[in-house]
Amino acid sequence: MYERIKTNLPIIFFKFQIFFYSSQTFSIIGFVEDKVYWGIISTGIINLIATTASVKLVETFGRRPLILHPLIIITIIMILLCIFIEIHLRMLLILIINPLEKILF
Repeated sequence: MYERIKTNLPIIFFKFQIFFYSSQTFSIIGFVEDKVYWGIISTGIINLIATTASVKLVETFGRRPLILHPLIIITIIMILLCIFIEIHLRMLLILIINPLEKILF
């Protein structure tokens, strides 16, 4: 029991900081002072809904599948992203170098 509390303590403090500074954050972003409180309330409602949904998902599927399946998908997406960035950079080099070769040589 103590280990579970010790493990979740940083998460609890992080969430507390988000809600503690949310009014300042919304003001800095540009919310009108009257709308800041609506932003805080909507953030709390979204947090409540997400927590309820995540508890149900963890009870239904377990933690391991909920971590492993998205991890596999994220890995595939990151590999594809790296491939597409490399292709894009090579295309840019071709577009830049070919006109320069005609001018210089």
